Amino acid sequence: MSRRLAAALIGGVAAIGALSGLLVACDNDGTSSTDGASAVPSSAIDSAETMEPANEAEEDRTDCPDDWEVYADSDGRFSICYPPAVDSVVSPPDADQSPALELTVEPGVSLTIYSRPVSYFTEESGLTPCEVAPAWEDAEETEVELAGMLVPVCRGFETLLSEDSPPIVATFAELPAEESGYVNVFTAESQSPDSESSRALLTEILDTLSVAPV
Repeated sequence: MSRRLAAALIGGVAAIGALSGLLVACDNDGTSSTDGASAVPSSAIDSAETMEPANEAEEDRTDCPDDWEVYADSDGRFSICYPPAVDSVVSPPDADQSPALELTVEPGVSLTIYSRPVSYFTEESGLTPCEVAPAWEDAEETEVELAGMLVPVCRGFETLLSEDSPPIVATFAELPAEESGYVNVFTAESQSPDSESSRALLTEILDTLSVAPV
């Protein structure tokens, strides 16, 4: 079971781990930091403490497929449904974010989601979605519909460990939620032909994402 978290608090600086990438580090006020020591690859937190199981439902979702689990954000900003066969891990909360849920359909096909009280993209930081994940190759900004909202998304390719590995498309999006909060979503999708059914299941899971009204 994967134990990567979407974020870690290192020396008072929130270093966001984009799946297997290396992300820009941001201070808690949203300003960017260029100190290389402040950013860590997600593999550096593989052994971090986690909380299980992930099905911490706090609301009744009658729209979920039969027998699926419900995960509700501890800060009340989102909920999402997923089949119990999917590997699930919840990280402890950090000072500036809720617990992070990671769902792994199969190696290379996964979803990480959490919420924060402030946006990564403040006027002070001046960041765009693709500047949050500079390690992705051929990254470009586009728009997709998530939770009934059209939101800016960064889409790129993760750096592969081997030339023989199938490409992995990675995405990052931030959705506004109630009480000026924000929901952050990372996905990874292996482009292997053998992963087609897993990619389809990940899409089904994302389609159940519900974000609290702004």
